[in-house]
Amino acid sequence: MATQLGDIIVSAKPYVHTLSQSNRTVNCSSCVKSCGGLKKCSKCGVLKYCSVSCQREDWSVHKEECSYLQHVSPNIPVDSVMLMLRLIIKHKQRDFGKPDKSNETWKRSFLDFKTHKKEIEQDPERMSQFSQIMFTLQKVVGNSLPPATEIFDIFCKMAVNSFTICDGELNPVGVGIYISPSLIDHSCVPNAVVTFCGKTLYLRALEEIKDPTPENIRISYIDQLALTSDRQDQLYKQYYFTCVCTRCSDGEKDKKMRSVKCQNCSLGNMEKDENGFLPCKECGCSVNSTDLSRINKYENYICRFKVGERLKITESF
Repeated sequence: MATQLGDIIVSAKPYVHTLSQSNRTVNCSSCVKSCGGLKKCSKCGVLKYCSVSCQREDWSVHKEECSYLQHVSPNIPVDSVMLMLRLIIKHKQRDFGKPDKSNETWKRSFLDFKTHKKEIEQDPERMSQFSQIMFTLQKVVGNSLPPATEIFDIFCKMAVNSFTICDGELNPVGVGIYISPSLIDHSCVPNAVVTFCGKTLYLRALEEIKDPTPENIRISYIDQLALTSDRQDQLYKQYYFTCVCTRCSDGEKDKKMRSVKCQNCSLGNMEKDENGFLPCKECGCSVNSTDLSRINKYENYICRFKVGERLKITESF
């Protein structure tokens, strides 16, 4: 059945999730919503909940996690270790092979996730991160850790399949693993978008999709406003693939993004190359010092905004 613009294609609860460090005091550790009157777990004192029902819902994983957190208190692990810890608890519960109950159509389990092991093994930054996580996990879990090879497999799946959970204002509040939505591939020209209400992920259509099956749906993993070279660098660095979508193949798109409207004739554009802005193709006018100062000012604003957003999303990952 076809979906229309704005339709929910699929919704999913996280397989595991964790709040960002900065949100642990203001958001419920279960539903991730920001609210007053949060109550600490009476045993570990680390996680906070907005209600008894939220605490009960989280208990299947937190029951074991709680004892680990008590063991290392007051040294509380960072987000990436907390997410890994929850995945290890699921592993010990022999839960990895269970299909995602939130979506009967897209049958899938954590075992089906891609690992990109070879690429990660050749990535010094990711391997350094794994070493740090492994070191911390040994302190937290001790001798009951699974074999290192199994932990590395879990780490690889987490590294390339995590979703940043955002609030209604698109501020990152945590990170989660979502089984069914992880099927969806990337495109810089997506036909669907991920949104959140609390910890529930909603995949919504951006246009009519006649056959909304995973192979016909695409979302953007990254900032769509970036230039092609920047997008492809980020995609390969984080997800280990090179995008060949229609937008990445369109060289004219980048030229338009790097150009400014001519203020003299309002008909042409002034394209930018490595030496600066070229004269307008319509009237031959060049960018004056006032316009150049204003352009540089806006470019700096955009760069600072992007850096800030990247830091918020990756502050502990």
